[in-house]
Amino acid sequence: MPSCGTEKNEGETNMMLESPKLKPEDCCREVVGETPHGGVRMVGYFFDSNGKPCRENDAKSVQIIEYDESNNVVFTMISH
Repeated sequence: MPSCGTEKNEGETNMMLESPKLKPEDCCREVVGETPHGGVRMVGYFFDSNGKPCRENDAKSVQIIEYDESNNVVFTMISH
């Protein structure tokens, strides 16, 4: 799986991590392949009930961003 915490693309969340044990790649998941809105990859960022980045299994909300082949944002949503 590609690392989604090492590069910042247009529209991606600025993930300020307070826990020294938590790395940016722990707080997101990248899926490469055709997306529902015509993109070629999507990244999900996970947040706890206080809006802080967290691991997927601790998340209360997720921000999903889909990108096209030129790395432009084609869709974004937040789910609670």
